Amino acid sequence: MASELHRHRRINRFIALIIGAVCLGLWPAAALAQVDSIPDEILRAPVALNAQQITTVKTYADKYVGQITAGAGKPEAETAIPPARSMLTGPLKSKGVTPAFRIEYSKLVIGSLRTLADGEDVLVITNALEIAGHLATPDAADLAESKLASKNGAIRLKAAATIRTICETATSSSPAIQPDRLVRSLNKVADAMRAETDPLIIDTMAQAMLAGLAMESGMVRNAAMISVSDSLGEKVRALGGAIPEFKTTVVRVEDKVRTALGAGGNQGVDAAAAKAAAGLAGDVLFNIVKVVKKAGLAPVPPEQDPERAKAVEMVQLAEQIITLSQAKLGGAQGPPPTLSSSLRKGTVKDDVQFTIEAEGILDSLTKPPFGLATDRYK
Repeated sequence: MASELHRHRRINRFIALIIGAVCLGLWPAAALAQVDSIPDEILRAPVALNAQQITTVKTYADKYVGQITAGAGKPEAETAIPPARSMLTGPLKSKGVTPAFRIEYSKLVIGSLRTLADGEDVLVITNALEIAGHLATPDAADLAESKLASKNGAIRLKAAATIRTICETATSSSPAIQPDRLVRSLNKVADAMRAETDPLIIDTMAQAMLAGLAMESGMVRNAAMISVSDSLGEKVRALGGAIPEFKTTVVRVEDKVRTALGAGGNQGVDAAAAKAAAGLAGDVLFNIVKVVKKAGLAPVPPEQDPERAKAVEMVQLAEQIITLSQAKLGGAQGPPPTLSSSLRKGTVKDDVQFTIEAEGILDSLTKPPFGLATDRYK
C-alpha cells in the first residue's frame, strides 16, 4: 500500500514539473501540441492567424517537411515521401480553407519547398512542386515557373501540372492569388511550350493554360485563350505539313476553345481572345492544307485511316471556332465552312476541293473582322 502511494506521488511530482516548465517557457508548448492535424478554426480563420495559431501550423508543417527532407535520397524514399506530402497538402484541400490560412501556411513552408526543389532528387523536387500547387499562392507560382525550363522532362511536366493545380485551386476555393499573377503564370507556360518538344509535356502545358478558361475572372479567361491559342498555333504552323505528334492536344485545345467561345454572359471571352482563337483555327487549317498537298493522307475514308480521321476532326473543330469567332467579332456572316465534308470523302478530287476552300478561308482571316497578319499563312 505504501509503495503504491509512493508511486502516485512520484507521478504527480513529474506532472507538476512539466506544467511548471511549460509555464516558465522551459518546455515549448508546441512540443505538447497535436501535430497530426490542424484545427478547423485555423483552416477557416477569416483574418490573419495569431501567434499561437501560427505556432500550431509551424509545428505541423515542420514535422512533415522534416520527413520529406529525411527521406530524400534513401532507398525507402518512394514509400516515405508521398505520405508526408499528403499530410502537407491535406489541410489545403479541406472544405472552407481560407486565403488567410493559405497565405500563412505558404510563408511557413515555401522556403523549405524552394530548398527541396533546388536539389538533385527528382522525386523530392516533384513532391515539392505538388505541395506548391495546392498552396496556390504567388510564392508557389514563382516556384513552379522556375522549373518550367528544367533539363529534366519529369520536372518540366510537374511544373506545368503545378500551375494547372494553382488555377484549379483558385477556381474551386477562395483564391489567395490575384488574377494578374495568374495571367503571368499562363504566359510563362505559353513561352515554355513554344520551346517544348515532348508531346506529353506539351499536352500538360496546354492543360495548364486551359485551366484558366474555367476561372471566374474575365482577365484570366481571356489570357488563357490567347496564351494557349498563340503558343499552340505557332507549334502547329511550324510543322510544315505533318500531322502533329501532339494531335490529341490540338483536338483537346480546339474543343475547349470552341466551348469557351460559345459561352455567354460572365463566362465569355473578349474580342482579342476570339481573334486569337480564330488564328489557332487558321493555323490548323494551314497545316492540314500542307499535309494534303504533300499527299500526306491516304486517299481513303477516315474509317480506314486514323490519320485522316484525326485531320477531319481537327478541321471540323477549326470550322466551328472560326464561325464562333466571327460572331464574337462582328462583320458579315457568310455560310459556315464545310471543309471537313470534303476532307472526309477521302478522294483525290475532294482533297483538291478541300485545299481550294481552305485557302479561301485562310485569306479571309487576314481581313476584317479577323485582321490577322497578311503573311501568317504564306
